[in-house]
Amino acid sequence: MAFLLSELFSYLSSAMKKTYFVVLLLFASFSLICAAEDGSAFQLHLLPAKKIVPSFSTNARAHRTSIAKNFSSNVLTASFGGIFPLADVSLFNSKFQNSLGATVYNSLMNPENHLHVITTDFFVDWLFDVPITDLFIIRFGPGHSSQHLTDDAIEIYKEHSLNYAREYFQLFGYYKLNATNGFVYGGVYDNYSFKISSAVPNGYIFEFGGEAFSTRLNNQLFAYTGLDIKYRSEVNYGASQNYQIGIRYNGEAGNTTRIALNYQTGFEERGQYYNQKIDVINVGLYLEY
Repeated sequence: MAFLLSELFSYLSSAMKKTYFVVLLLFASFSLICAAEDGSAFQLHLLPAKKIVPSFSTNARAHRTSIAKNFSSNVLTASFGGIFPLADVSLFNSKFQNSLGATVYNSLMNPENHLHVITTDFFVDWLFDVPITDLFIIRFGPGHSSQHLTDDAIEIYKEHSLNYAREYFQLFGYYKLNATNGFVYGGVYDNYSFKISSAVPNGYIFEFGGEAFSTRLNNQLFAYTGLDIKYRSEVNYGASQNYQIGIRYNGEAGNTTRIALNYQTGFEERGQYYNQKIDVINVGLYLEY
């Protein structure tokens, strides 16, 4: 938890984040002035209870709290975090939701009933979700990820650490599939600052996914299938793929709890092993709050 908070505060204190906060402050000030002068509607609702965009659940590095176990090895993957709505803003009949996503992922090995922490990966995103229609929402905002080997990997397994870090701006579209109780999404991460030990060309990650087949079991319980595919510039746009089937419980505030079986193939999600390929099946418990 302390590592995640440190990473979050470092990210939010950067010069770019200060610029964004100034822009948001100016926007709020301008809106209040307009509302006072001509009666136009401006509403600011802090800390809303409901998210307007759910977690991209089939993304193997979505913001959430989770634990997953590989069937083919003694590797566990655990995460702690989520997406937290900060404000709902309405101005001139236009609305958006501002949220903060922060999650730390760990991969652990359990060779003799004693957990060894191998990697620690941080993800922080400052998100703006703008509804275009009742079904279509645009998401954009800056983000940061740094991904590390931990002491156990270096001291016990004698692995060599990379300096892997990305600063990026993301742009996504999200579309609700009401007919199937699912959704699809697609977009791009523009890595404007990227290091793998030293600076590398600032490429892109293209990501597509969703839950296209979802069967209602009762009012809030669904069986579903989904997928997530990322094409990464650092491996010549090779793919990291996750195919998922599971049971999902939908909470009233847009939150979900799920148990799912995953088939992951293609390039590693962990930055320390970014150019290695995997082909694994795991089962996980996911809390997306």
